[in-house]
Amino acid sequence: MAHQIDLKTHGITQRWNGFRACSEGVWKLAVGRRPYMINRYPASVHLQLMQQAGFKLIEQMKMFRSDGIRREELAPRWADITDDDLNCSALYVIATK
Repeated sequence: MAHQIDLKTHGITQRWNGFRACSEGVWKLAVGRRPYMINRYPASVHLQLMQQAGFKLIEQMKMFRSDGIRREELAPRWADITDDDLNCSALYVIATK
């Protein structure tokens, strides 16, 4: 499997990772009645879920940005996120089963 994951906000917030500053209530309002919305899982969770599903990670490439929100702007849900996950804007994975 080759999989590319865009971890940016897709225009929902002004900054590319601004969704991590949204409280759960604000996020619920942003989602509204849409049948689906971007997930907010960081790169580490995507990788963990692939491994739990039985995939062997062959290669992974992370793209980082430093122009997003700062750690002190994070909503409580994301307070413990790693710097790697906070600044990772995209992930490309090659995996096999």
